Amino acid sequence: MDSTINTYIYHYPGFNTSQNYLCVDNEDNVWIADNETGELIKYNPPVSVRYPFPVGFGGIKSIICDSQDNIWLAAYIGGVVIFDGSQFTQYTVADGLGNNHAGVVFQDSHDTIWVAGLQFNSFFKFGYVHLLI
Repeated sequence: MDSTINTYIYHYPGFNTSQNYLCVDNEDNVWIADNETGELIKYNPPVSVRYPFPVGFGGIKSIICDSQDNIWLAAYIGGVVIFDGSQFTQYTVADGLGNNHAGVVFQDSHDTIWVAGLQFNSFFKFGYVHLLI
């Protein structure tokens, strides 16, 4: 990673690492999930664009920028949220998730999205659920 990005993050006003998660997309934009302000922030120095979270996320636990530049968020009580650059799409138990408590989101080398649930020792391969027994 380019060390100048670390410099920008260090100087980003209000950046509190205990409340924020970040990823970098294919165009070197830094995406910050800011739990304190309730926003997803696209940061490309010196410009930042803020996208307020919809109601009901309950705090972000993890973020990734996928290979298609979608932003995936694991929400503490809001399931899985995808931001496509213009709108948020939220997936919950109503859409087939095993529970709404997502902890970590990860993309593997085959571009498969995995989400670890915070309840019932579960993990989700986006599209199905598996319980660890």
